[in-house]
Amino acid sequence: MAVEISLIYFSWVKKDTVLLINSCLQIEGDYPEKGLPIVHAYFINLIYLSVGALVTMPLTVIIMVLYCPCIPPILSSFLYVECRSWDDAPQMRFMLKALLTSLSYYFAAVASAATFFLVVVIFIYPLEVKIMLLGAIKRKFHEREVFQSPYLVTYRIIQLLSNMQNAVLGIPIMQVIIGSVTLTESLALYILITSASALPPQFLLSLSIFAVYMFIVIVGPFKLAANPYQKSVELLGLLKSLNGSKWSKRSVMSFPSSKLSLGDGK
Repeated sequence: MAVEISLIYFSWVKKDTVLLINSCLQIEGDYPEKGLPIVHAYFINLIYLSVGALVTMPLTVIIMVLYCPCIPPILSSFLYVECRSWDDAPQMRFMLKALLTSLSYYFAAVASAATFFLVVVIFIYPLEVKIMLLGAIKRKFHEREVFQSPYLVTYRIIQLLSNMQNAVLGIPIMQVIIGSVTLTESLALYILITSASALPPQFLLSLSIFAVYMFIVIVGPFKLAANPYQKSVELLGLLKSLNGSKWSKRSVMSFPSSKLSLGDGK
C-alpha cells in the first residue's frame, strides 16, 4: 500500500522531484573547486546497504515462493487454495510456479526500487548535499574568521534546497515513510519475539532481514535528517557573531535554519 501511494504521489510531483535532483547534481558539480569536501563515509555505507537491500529483497521473495509458498504475504499464499498452514508445501505445476515466481519477483523488485529511490535519492542525497555545503562554509569561516558575501550566497542555496526538498516530501509522503518504517519494524520485532519458535526458518530469516533494514533506516536516514538543522543553527550563530555591514547582518538574521519538515511545514 505504501509503495502504491509513493508511486502515485511522485507521479503527481514529478516536476518538483526532477528539479530537486537536478539542483543537487548541479550544486555538487559546481562546488568541488571551491573547497566542498567529498561525501562522508556514512553516506557511502548507506548507499551500499541500500543497494544490498535492492538486490536481497527480490531474491528473498523468490526463495519464499519456491520453498514456502503458503506464507503470507507471498502472492502464492493467496492464490493457492491448498495452503492450510504456513508449513505446507503443495505441489504446483511448473508453469504455475514459474508464473507466481515471476510475478512475485516483479512486485518485489518494483517495491524495492521505489523504496530505494525514495530513501536514497529523495531523502538522503539532498541532506548530504546540504551537510556538505554547511561544512564548507564552516571550514572557510575557521580558516579566515572574517565575514564574506559568499557565505550568504551559499547559505541561500542551502535554504532553497531545503525548500525544494520540503516541497517534494510533503503530505502524505512523509507520513507514509515514517508510518511504514515504524509499523514494519514494530510488526517484525513483535512476531520475532512472540512467535520465533513457531516460524518456518525461511520466514524467520526474511523477517529478520526486514527488521535489520528497518532498524538501519531508523538509526541512519532518520537520524541524518536532523543533522542539517543542528549544523545550520550552529553556523547561523557563528555568522551572527561576525562584524559585517548592516545589509549582511540583516541577511543573516533573516535566514531560517535548514529543517526537514514533516510535510506540513512543522
